[in-house]
Amino acid sequence: MKRLFIATLCIGSLFISSTVAATTTTPWVALEGGMDFSMQATHANVVPMPNVDLPDNYLFTHLHNTWMLGVGAGYQFTRPQSLFPSLAAKWLPSDRLGVFYDYYAPQQLSGVINKYMTNTAYTDHVTVHSHTLWLDNQLDIAQLHAFTPFVDLGLGLSQNTTADYAEAPTVDNLEPRGDSAAFARHNNWALAYRAGFGVNYHLATKQPMDIGMMYRYTNRGRAKTGDSANYPIGALSSNHLTSNEISLVFRSYF
Repeated sequence: MKRLFIATLCIGSLFISSTVAATTTTPWVALEGGMDFSMQATHANVVPMPNVDLPDNYLFTHLHNTWMLGVGAGYQFTRPQSLFPSLAAKWLPSDRLGVFYDYYAPQQLSGVINKYMTNTAYTDHVTVHSHTLWLDNQLDIAQLHAFTPFVDLGLGLSQNTTADYAEAPTVDNLEPRGDSAAFARHNNWALAYRAGFGVNYHLATKQPMDIGMMYRYTNRGRAKTGDSANYPIGALSSNHLTSNEISLVFRSYF
């Protein structure tokens, strides 16, 4: 995945730098949306409790799926056919560079609390949502009639917000807990990146438009809680918020 990310970035940068003087530039706006199928979220936080020899173990074990919706704008760079004589006109025809804002809807991050690191005494969960800004590059591989397969990558910043921490005892809990840890709401910024591939279908309408479908691997960085309100313990954190993303993109050209 990292090799694909680097290779696509290099090819896209070469395309733009090589054609900027002679290329055709076309502004565009886009709307995208889809489903995020979350990947592994297991992460342990060993938290020392007051006046206890063995700490409690907080483990986030499952990140639920969510949906995303975003808007973007940028420019399409279309290469002149004469720029690379060895390439047929249908190969590497264009590249799109733009900025996107994506909203990732609240999703539950859930797990268990192992009392004294051994007994699963509680389940716990927190909700997470994200506001993400992307610098996105989409490189067309070939022009096949009205279809254009492409590779896509983005680099950005994600504001990940955790809220609504809650916990509940398990059925076999023999030591009721007087107070919840009550971890506070918290916002944190994290480096985000995504990479994938897809295909666009060009609509021959009066207002040129593409409809695209794509797959992307998305990483929004870590999410963190605030400190506990009831115990002198610090924040919890998750693994990176990673997902397999399937999305549709509607892009209009001017």
